[in-house]
Amino acid sequence: MSIVSTAPTGPIVVGVDGSPPARRALVFACREALRLHRPLHLLHTHDTVVPDGGAGALTALGSSDFTALEHAAQQILDHAVATARTLTAGADVTGAVADGSAAAALVELSRSAHLVVVGARGRGALAGACLGSVSTQVSMHAHSPVVVVKDLPVEPDLADLGDPSRAGAVVTVGIDGSHASQACLAFAFEQASTRRARLDVVHAWPFERSQGVAAVVDAVSPRHEVEPQHRQLLEDSMAGWSQKYPDVDVDVSVVKGSAVTAILDHSDSAELVVVGSRGRGGFAGLLLGSVSHSVLQRATCPVAVVRGLR
Repeated sequence: MSIVSTAPTGPIVVGVDGSPPARRALVFACREALRLHRPLHLLHTHDTVVPDGGAGALTALGSSDFTALEHAAQQILDHAVATARTLTAGADVTGAVADGSAAAALVELSRSAHLVVVGARGRGALAGACLGSVSTQVSMHAHSPVVVVKDLPVEPDLADLGDPSRAGAVVTVGIDGSHASQACLAFAFEQASTRRARLDVVHAWPFERSQGVAAVVDAVSPRHEVEPQHRQLLEDSMAGWSQKYPDVDVDVSVVKGSAVTAILDHSDSAELVVVGSRGRGGFAGLLLGSVSHSVLQRATCPVAVVRGLR
């Protein structure tokens, strides 16, 4: 199988709104910009149309309210940009304020981004329920990889990024052998290499049904016939990657059972989990993908969602 790269390439883009989750996303994005030697672009959005109290009706802000909103938005962005410039010490940092949907603006920026980073939740334009409406929508529709930085119990120290590469660091990636898995592996190997981390590759297969692995795998084949074919599928998917990244130590696991459970079990010590936006077999689902959506909801570390090649 041919080796692919994580295209498109460009800046690290991060959504900011002044909330603690967005601050954590900003720290993550600063680390990415430093480690990958890429420019960093910050985006803050606000709405100039708000509910007027009627049944779903909207009304435009008056001129004085609009001016106050613009001023507040610019203050949030300026503070975030100043923080990023301090943390990155010389990196190329830019920022912008946009009117309207945060998700739509971030998805548009993702067309030329190397990576988009969002907090799991936010406030104002970045707010949402459960995982967060913005993080969910961006993960579903972005053209570049997206990292959702989860609501961790400990607030990161914004005064000191520290070393983004740590001894014993682990990156976990779930693959299913589909073409989309190559994009996941490209991103995961790059992350593991630049973090000086071990890469934990996980492939799960439900013994009850071998759907989507290959036409030759019969749904009622006994385990001793099916499992070797899954191992061969994983071996084929991995071909060439260790040669491209000889500095990355790789652990490979073929697990019988739920893909979500397998990835979460292997993510306990991970500093990043990488999943595809959708796949086949155990990784198939609606739009975002059942596995990627479940991992995003339940993982406690940052989760990267990588789209398949276009």
